[in-house]
Amino acid sequence: MPYKLKLASAPLNAKASLPYDHEPPNRRTPMKFISQVVTAASGSVRGCVFSRNRSGAYIRGRGIPVNPTSPQQQLMRTGLARAVASWTNVLTAAQRAAWNSWAANVPDTDALAQEIRHSGQNAYILNALARVQRGYSPQPQAPNVFGSLRLTTPTLGTVDPTSDTIQIFFDLSDPWTGVGFGFCNVYVSRPQNPSVTRFKGPFRFAGVLEREDSYAPDFDTLNAPFPFAAGHRLFLQYRAALQDFNGVSSLAYDSVLVT
Repeated sequence: MPYKLKLASAPLNAKASLPYDHEPPNRRTPMKFISQVVTAASGSVRGCVFSRNRSGAYIRGRGIPVNPTSPQQQLMRTGLARAVASWTNVLTAAQRAAWNSWAANVPDTDALAQEIRHSGQNAYILNALARVQRGYSPQPQAPNVFGSLRLTTPTLGTVDPTSDTIQIFFDLSDPWTGVGFGFCNVYVSRPQNPSVTRFKGPFRFAGVLEREDSYAPDFDTLNAPFPFAAGHRLFLQYRAALQDFNGVSSLAYDSVLVT
């Protein structure tokens, strides 16, 4: 009697069974399978979202994200709309060409750690939004140097659950740390269980690392956007940018177990 394979909406590495046409009671043949069609995927297509966790790749239904309409969200929405309009209506053809050239020479990595190359428009918007979040206006000129701004992953100092503050040390040899020269946006996750070792988001903007004068120390203490307690794990993202010129770093990541 031939087998019939029944597939349902389930993780790609989930267990399935191969019942007979006339299946005897309590008799099943378990099996595991790995998709030969989708070996690596990240993102969404129509109603399906492709991702992976420590158990492997999986597909889930696409949900509708919440819309908190927070001041920070409204700031970024407005900044995005202005950046798109500026690319179309404000930048000259020569400036757009310069951004296209810069983007073609500065690769990035995607969620699967594969090399990708952004369009000039995407590169401009990335730079613009980093500046908008700090309170600066976008700059139309593309960076003169092909490459991302250097950002050494900051080091965490005191993480205080009684005041919900995070002390962050940065490397003074990084170009963005020059007085009045650059800044570093900091993003923090909601508290997670200590067993969580990977976190993709969402992150919330927590503040800025910036030196206002030559006597300023090599650290800042920021208020966390969420309350946390001992035993929680926090994940952090960093992106540095320049103040008077375009140029942003790749994202840097870190995490800490609160004690």
